[in-house]
Amino acid sequence: MRKPNSNKLFLHNTCLMRIPCLPVTALLSEELEGLKENIKDSSPDFYHRIRNLDASQLDALPLTKRYTLWKYFNRSKYRATPYGGFAGVSLCELNLKSPNRMLITNEQVAYQFPDWTLKPSGVDHFSPKEKDLKLFANSTWYVVGQDIRYISQKENKHQVSSISKNKIIIRLLKSCQAPAPYSSLKLSLTGTAYTEQQIDDLIGSLLSCQLLFSSQHPNIIGQEYFSRISLEKPKGATYTICERQVISGSLSQHLFQKIPMMIQCLHSLLPPPPLSDLESFITQFQYKFGESEVSIMIALDPETGVGYGNMPASAHSNQLLKKLNETRKAVPATPIEQLKTAILKTAKGFNDPRLTSLDLKTISISIPDPVNAIPNTISALVSVAGDKLIVDAAGGCTANGLLGRFTLMGEEYLGYSRQLATIEQGANPAVIFFDVGYTNEGKIDNVNRRGEIYERHLNIHNYDTSQNPLTLNDIVVSVENQQLILRSEKLNKRLIPRIANAYNAERSDLPIFRLLNDLQHQGLQSSLNLNLQSVITDLPFYPRVTYGNIIISPARWKIDIKDIRDPKSVSELGKFLTSRGVGRFFKTGAADQTLCFDLLDMEDIKMFIQYLTKHKAFYIWEAFIEENSIIKDLIHRPYLPQVLLSIYHSSPVYHKIDSSIIRRKFLPQRDIVAPGNDWVYFEIYAHPFNSDKLINGPINRLLKRHKSQIVNWHFVRYSKDGDHLRLRIQLKDDAYGQTLTTALARLLKKDLKSGTVSELLIRSYKKETARYSGNRMEDIENHFWADSNLVLSLLPSQFSMHQIYHVALHSMISILDAGSIKKMHAVAMIEATCANFAAEYVITGSGYKEINADYREFMLADHPQLTTSQQLNVNSYIKSFISVLIKCKSSLRPKLFTDLLHMHFNRLYNSSQRQHEMVFYEFLSKSIKTKSKPH
Repeated sequence: MRKPNSNKLFLHNTCLMRIPCLPVTALLSEELEGLKENIKDSSPDFYHRIRNLDASQLDALPLTKRYTLWKYFNRSKYRATPYGGFAGVSLCELNLKSPNRMLITNEQVAYQFPDWTLKPSGVDHFSPKEKDLKLFANSTWYVVGQDIRYISQKENKHQVSSISKNKIIIRLLKSCQAPAPYSSLKLSLTGTAYTEQQIDDLIGSLLSCQLLFSSQHPNIIGQEYFSRISLEKPKGATYTICERQVISGSLSQHLFQKIPMMIQCLHSLLPPPPLSDLESFITQFQYKFGESEVSIMIALDPETGVGYGNMPASAHSNQLLKKLNETRKAVPATPIEQLKTAILKTAKGFNDPRLTSLDLKTISISIPDPVNAIPNTISALVSVAGDKLIVDAAGGCTANGLLGRFTLMGEEYLGYSRQLATIEQGANPAVIFFDVGYTNEGKIDNVNRRGEIYERHLNIHNYDTSQNPLTLNDIVVSVENQQLILRSEKLNKRLIPRIANAYNAERSDLPIFRLLNDLQHQGLQSSLNLNLQSVITDLPFYPRVTYGNIIISPARWKIDIKDIRDPKSVSELGKFLTSRGVGRFFKTGAADQTLCFDLLDMEDIKMFIQYLTKHKAFYIWEAFIEENSIIKDLIHRPYLPQVLLSIYHSSPVYHKIDSSIIRRKFLPQRDIVAPGNDWVYFEIYAHPFNSDKLINGPINRLLKRHKSQIVNWHFVRYSKDGDHLRLRIQLKDDAYGQTLTTALARLLKKDLKSGTVSELLIRSYKKETARYSGNRMEDIENHFWADSNLVLSLLPSQFSMHQIYHVALHSMISILDAGSIKKMHAVAMIEATCANFAAEYVITGSGYKEINADYREFMLADHPQLTTSQQLNVNSYIKSFISVLIKCKSSLRPKLFTDLLHMHFNRLYNSSQRQHEMVFYEFLSKSIKTKSKPH
């Protein structure tokens, strides 16, 4: 591979050691009591099952319990991931002249903090006795029409809430852009008609509705929350970070000197990480706002803006649909055909990995200069085995991503992270880096707690302890050269988010946080992990990939229980692995949940048989275990550490805002006027989140007020060219079209002015005669009228997803029981549709498991209690459906059935309609099969 053209990279002279709690030579019988204490914190249930266990009873343990205990013991020796007492960390210096030997203490030091789940509740009130509190505005607030909108939390879910706009409230919120004491707020409201008691009441109300936070509310960044509010240590769970103190020694820079060159090699070789949500947002933003600069919350509002990531806003979106949708995400193939050829050439059979390694320094691959820059600071997590380095992970958009949570341990750790932040800021003086505070998951939020690493930070739905916090209502967004640009209006500088923790943002349901997380990676090559299985899938063997003495990707073997003559035989299993070229030590697992096995250890092999029996087919990879470790404790016991290196460069990667580009501030469009005609066809552009409200509100009122002039009507939901409702109304008198259009425009006037309805259009009604044929079109329109009336009657009841499924299932069973489609044809139709959906959504065993579990819940769910009017509409819908089918040729009825059911689900749900349709067909299939079984 030719030498890449890139900025020169340097190793920071400080690194972080991650050290398992037990030495590699540890014996379970000797370490049992300490292991139980660690298990007590991580798995209280399992601890209670083994708390009275002593070493003499280990051999008599039932296999399942023994296997679980063995897994904890295995991680305590081989896995350096800091978690409770299972591993500790320590800062270490890299020196030019060092013997690569370190002496550490025998025991870890535990830093313990109250668990985040113990943060006090009941801080959303205000009392005159607490007037020394500081108050901070929820910075997500923004104005739409006559409302103040903002992000609130309910039961660990984020939602857009609103209250009526009020000048005093706006004034109060603006006074709390930074934490402000009550006395200054009182002064800011001087001259208003509010008494002191009324001000107290108002503050209390704003605290209750989450528009204000007080200094008693949690902060995730800055001084540790529980100590800041001087709260007596609450009883309950603790969050533990352990430190293993270094007594003497250090590591040599020489050992790691090729890591920067390896990073540059991977930078040239690997494609940038996919940012599909961000790219989609930029495209939609440009389409809607052009070159305008838009308040970030307006841009993300599901109605006035373009949203983010297609995160469903419907009450009928549930975990099942989320899980099934995940199965559709294709693994992006790495576009490196030359590397693929080299891998295939090297992976010829199950050979010794030492003889089949692929060295990136020597292979001939020509790669163009990379488009994306290397971040100013990145991480490389490596293990040391003799003269070899093994790269466990590399990349990130900031080295602080993996270091932030350790800043709770004191000034030394905080100072290290601040040094890295200073490098980033110093290299890019034209921009401002800021950290993002976010919480939503209780115990998981423990890893989000950190000190003030960056000079600026933005807290989303948290209290802010800084003097000059960034706020979302100060941030505007625009697009420049296909990049999304954030700017602070107050500071008039470009803003760059840096989230100093390793939290998985895909867990979040909050669009603004997802956007800021993705924006960290924009324009950067932040993923430097070489995953051969994404280059070529499903090979039986992947060769070791190296860069000199650095192992970038260990050799991997696919293990399938079907290939082993007797998978429960220790000797047969050993022969099988040896014949494949597997060495003494190997690992398996996912992410950092790995297990290490020793072929010479009988207990390990027995446990591998357990793993094999459970997982059947999986990959294992070579492990490098050195008893002559670079780290030993005072009694000379060796440990298997990971070294977290920070690599940096000082070249700028961000440019300042182009002052030559004049951008206008976006203002929502004000008014739209449309004509009318016989079949008046309106397109009402609005986010799906608002569509049910429009149907049940303005559209329903329009239909009722002009009922005497209406012959027929129906609606359809569409997403092509922007989410919108298609409303079609047939009139008795053609001339009445203008009156109806004017009436609808008046009913939507407020929504049009505020931007919740972005556009109202009149379109030519092009009947779908190709699908339904011209001679059936009137019958189809009449059925659409019955379908729309049914949905309109159901909407106000806000039935659950399962309750709506019950209504639909009753309707479809009744229609099929009428005999318009022969039973054998109906079953074939449903099974074929299920198969088509399974192929479309890549539903496999795990997906069917989720569907089956949800079906069991569905069968236990209460049926909806329908009103008389709703039941009449259900009956009319069934009758209409059957009537349309009967008038159709019998050979065409199955296709017409699926078309009409498809349109029914289109109307029933404001989002994820096709996923709901897919799940419903599975439920319909199961119900028909159950009904057919003899009793």
